[in-house]
Amino acid sequence: EFIAQQTAIHTSLNELAEQVDSNNARLMALSSANRDEWKLQEAQYLLRLADQRILLEQDSQNALALAISADDVLRDVDQADLMSVRKLLAEEIAVLKVAGVIDREGIYLRLSALANQIEAIPFIEPLGSQADLLEDEEAPENETFKQRLTRGFYDLLHKLSSYVRVRDHGQTINAVLPPAEQKYLQQNLRLMLEQAQVALLRNEAGIYQESLVKAQNWINQYFNLNEKAAAVLEELKALENEVIAPELTNFSNSSGALAEYIAKREKMAAARRGVR
Repeated sequence: EFIAQQTAIHTSLNELAEQVDSNNARLMALSSANRDEWKLQEAQYLLRLADQRILLEQDSQNALALAISADDVLRDVDQADLMSVRKLLAEEIAVLKVAGVIDREGIYLRLSALANQIEAIPFIEPLGSQADLLEDEEAPENETFKQRLTRGFYDLLHKLSSYVRVRDHGQTINAVLPPAEQKYLQQNLRLMLEQAQVALLRNEAGIYQESLVKAQNWINQYFNLNEKAAAVLEELKALENEVIAPELTNFSNSSGALAEYIAKREKMAAARRGVR
């Protein structure tokens, strides 16, 4: 009887051990499945954030970092079915890398530095002394109306000519501005550069380009093209050539494929639960 009891105990222990092993295996399977589900949800969330950075902020740098993180998460899941999703994601990441990273902070600071140089650029000086240009000749006492009218016409032409000069390249320009208008033009130049800064932050490439072109035209037209002006013009041209709103891809293809994969996985899990 004792031996029979020992045999029964051993049998019970073996059955219990087998049940524990079975439960452990099922638990491990459930843990692995839950871990993969969490990973897939994390990757999907990262791709949504990356899309937000592109669509709302045109921020390629942060979007690229988020997309790479999402790909790392998908790699950790280690499922062969995810290869098609990762292939689409790799293509989108490649397009974003080619677009490059825009140094908006650097461009903004370069525009600020230029704005501080505006007052250092001299305006074009008059051909003669300003006093001579503005001085009217005394009319002869016996001057007739016709003579006075003729003299007034030529005086007007003489004054207008003081506001016009032809540069070596043959372009006719306004040469002299009164002091009040010079201040006004300097303020407008600063406003043009500030407008370019706002356009830079808003990704408005058209307004950005127009602002810098207008600033260059004003300097060419009204300012003395000395070394300082030439340096400012060179920097304005370089800034004009900066691409502030490149064509950026989004992550709709990979996000859509991942959503389909998750839905298919959930449907298969539900079917297995129904069978049980």
